[in-house]
Amino acid sequence: MRIRVLLSVILSVCCCLPIVAEDTLDTILARIEKTAERVEREGKIDSAAMLRREKISLISRAQKDSLVIIEAPKQMRWMEEHDQWTYYYRTWRLLAEAYYFSKRPQTALFETKRMLEHAQQHNNNRGRAIAYQQMGFFYLEIDNREAIKAYKHSIDLLKGEGDDRFSEMSRAYGYLCEALDNEKEYASELSYCNEWEQLLAQYGGDLTKVSTKRVLIELHLQKASALMGLSRLQEADEELAKAEQLNKAHQDNYYHYLSLVHRAHLAMLNGNIEQAVTLSDAYVPMMATDDWKPARLIRGEILMKANRSADAARLYRSLYEQQDSTFARDMRIQLDEFNTIFQLDEIRTKGQQDRQRFIIGIALLILVTLFIIMLLSYRSAKKLEEKNLELKDKNRQLTIANTRAEESSRMKTDFIHQISHEIRTPLNILSGFTQVLTTEDMTLDDATRKDISQRITENTNRITELVNKMLELSEASSHSVIARNDDVLAIQIATQAADEAQLSEATHITFDMQVTPEVETVMLHTDQHYAIRALTLLLDNARKFTKEGKVLLSVDTQPQRSVRFIVEDTGIGVPHDEAQHIFEEFVQLDENYDGTGIGLTVARSIARRLDGDIILDTSYTKGARFIMTLPLS
Repeated sequence: MRIRVLLSVILSVCCCLPIVAEDTLDTILARIEKTAERVEREGKIDSAAMLRREKISLISRAQKDSLVIIEAPKQMRWMEEHDQWTYYYRTWRLLAEAYYFSKRPQTALFETKRMLEHAQQHNNNRGRAIAYQQMGFFYLEIDNREAIKAYKHSIDLLKGEGDDRFSEMSRAYGYLCEALDNEKEYASELSYCNEWEQLLAQYGGDLTKVSTKRVLIELHLQKASALMGLSRLQEADEELAKAEQLNKAHQDNYYHYLSLVHRAHLAMLNGNIEQAVTLSDAYVPMMATDDWKPARLIRGEILMKANRSADAARLYRSLYEQQDSTFARDMRIQLDEFNTIFQLDEIRTKGQQDRQRFIIGIALLILVTLFIIMLLSYRSAKKLEEKNLELKDKNRQLTIANTRAEESSRMKTDFIHQISHEIRTPLNILSGFTQVLTTEDMTLDDATRKDISQRITENTNRITELVNKMLELSEASSHSVIARNDDVLAIQIATQAADEAQLSEATHITFDMQVTPEVETVMLHTDQHYAIRALTLLLDNARKFTKEGKVLLSVDTQPQRSVRFIVEDTGIGVPHDEAQHIFEEFVQLDENYDGTGIGLTVARSIARRLDGDIILDTSYTKGARFIMTLPLS
């Protein structure tokens, strides 16, 4: 619908000037000009620009097109001097409309062309959007498709503008919805109506403003038209009721006329032809002074349904003649020529957008490349740092290994010395007694012979024991698994180990063995010889390092289906910091004690090869406590 009532209202006049009904237009214009000069002197340039633009708007509303043509260029020069470009282009639009309404379409198009070129030169999207609106306005009654394109482009340009875009966007939405309605694209029309409504809620929801009420009325009327096109008649009736309710206070005859047209259309769609004819007859006098094409088309359709075909034919003929007028043909030629300018502008805009996208793409590519380089550098630095840490760790490990190797070498040397001593002593004894026994004329009594024989046997056994330990140490280093083919009582292993360790014969200690009742019948599936040997070594160790005191052997069961043999003594004990090294080869905590330092190493090796283990209980502080664990099966 072509609405000559513009969307803005003279807010400054309403607020600052006491306008009364008898004031003439010239008086009002003079007051506006005087107020504009005053606020300019106060430094309020924006307010002065708004007043100057509203002055031209007021003249346009009064349909004084010739006066607009005279006054608009004056105000535009002032706005250009003060960089008030938004009001500058708004005033220029009023000038182009004035030429159009005064039947000078070529000049109107020329002004719009100049407006577009000026906006392009100054890279002003607001000016370009207003120029597109003017093009759509000129196309509206000639080619709705081109009008739709122009208004959509205007809206796209305005979406990137600031909060003061409400006036232009609302105007564009109104005319766009009208063009879509003319093309019967009702679904699209309703969608843009909803966008329009959201815009209104965001920027212009103040119902105390007359301009906002007008926009709301137009919005509800346009939504009603779209809903009627979609056959959603009940919703259309609700939208019409909203528009009529708003206009009760506004009392605008033009909106009353539009409401009558829509009511007549709704009545016809509902099948109430008589009511449609009555409403149509009511708006005919208003239609005579307005050239809104949809009102005439609806009137013609109603007349056809009311069987008044002759009246309908005359109405359609007048519409055809109007559409085929020389004015319309000239406008079409001019617009087609002018449209090429807008198409070039779109191409130019698209080219600029493509260049911007290309620049943005290159920038993103550079950023991504830099990010990848930084990431690779970070990873390289991280890997280098990890390698340095690995090297440091390896150096530390090598240092530790070297220290251990040196310690091991020292211990082996000590071991060799110890073994040499251990073997030399019994060998010397054997050699001495051999010389005694082989000396001629040596007479020995029976007691002496018996003592010598006993000592020879003891030292021979001592050498044999040393050799066996060496063999056991060699076997322990191989980590070979011991086959478990024997089924033996746990209590039997404990008893035989105690006998072999000869604890009951030791006079410097007291020995005790404690067995829980449930262990007495527990059977182990293991190797009897090796199990006894490992426990014997633990008991030997306890006897050797306890000068006087007590050795206790306890046997119990564990929930994990295993048996524990606990050897506890009150000897010298094991320092906490030596707990990790006590099971290593050749380790002796006190060199004043005889021994080779391999007994615990062999014992734990045997236990582990039997799928068990030996550990040192570091919580025990009265001596040493070793725990050997063997599985039941």
